Amino acid sequence: MISINKLIIFFLILFFFKVTEIFPSENNNIPDSLFARIHNAGAEQKVNEYIELIYYYSRVEPEKAIELSNEALKLALINKSKKEEADILYMLGISYHSQSNYAQSLEYINKAYKIYKGINDNVGVGECLSRMGLLYNHSGEYDKSLDCVLSAIRILENENNNKALATAYNVRGILYYILNEINKAEEYSLDALKFSETVNDDLIHALSHEHLGIIYIKTMQFDKAIFHVENSLKLRKKNYDKLGEAGAYGNLALIYRMTKKFNKAIDSYKNALEIQKFAKHLGGAAASLHGLGKSYYEMGKYSQSLVYSKESLNIRKSLGYKRGTVSSLNLLA
Repeated sequence: MISINKLIIFFLILFFFKVTEIFPSENNNIPDSLFARIHNAGAEQKVNEYIELIYYYSRVEPEKAIELSNEALKLALINKSKKEEADILYMLGISYHSQSNYAQSLEYINKAYKIYKGINDNVGVGECLSRMGLLYNHSGEYDKSLDCVLSAIRILENENNNKALATAYNVRGILYYILNEINKAEEYSLDALKFSETVNDDLIHALSHEHLGIIYIKTMQFDKAIFHVENSLKLRKKNYDKLGEAGAYGNLALIYRMTKKFNKAIDSYKNALEIQKFAKHLGGAAASLHGLGKSYYEMGKYSQSLVYSKESLNIRKSLGYKRGTVSSLNLLA
């Protein structure tokens, strides 16, 4: 008979290999090289080097990104650099957004916005407005959301920063989707994809594919949807964007569910959920749980559906995510 201790060791080893399968440090030396650059940087460059590392962790382990942002913020304050202070406050906003802490994220983005405005940094102002657009969407304030994004585009179209502008174009497309103006959403998202191809940033390009995938799922053009979702997934994996990868798995799961391939849907939702729970991305985890609840419901497995649907509802309520809460309540009803 196997002893209890041996069983515990076995399951710990199993868990270790499962986690390293999702976050394979041996195949990813990005953080080591970024930490080395911070260590070797002079005082004037240190904060800028921190920003790239924080951005990396915001996609993989947001809690670590927040910790690093607070370290960098202390340096920015010592340097008495308003630009550096605003940059790090903005990264704190992104990091809290990755954790689905929308209120905290909005607080930091607003602080960054005020500083950028005070130092006439229009690119910073535009980036903050784009992010605010996404955050107001989560709280159901759709008019504010769209106003922010359209203001961001007006500002950024007069600046020489195509990455910031491409991001704003992407956000505009998905906001029209949320407002159920699907023709505009498709038009603007196709424009965003074309524009993102001129920008040397795989993750902006991946976001364009992701949004088009979502639109084509809505219009039930599943061949087009799979094309864009798989392109997004490929770019996310190439750039070790774990949260983006989880989102792509969620979109694939939705396609499988809508085409009645329930076993594939469940596997994809569970792939997404595993990453989201590890990264403490509660909003994403709630979406995956909701998807699992819907899949089991459509399979006629109501007791399993209830378990996942209730867990999703509880998370969405705790986040104050109104649109998601309504969706969960409808499923439970």
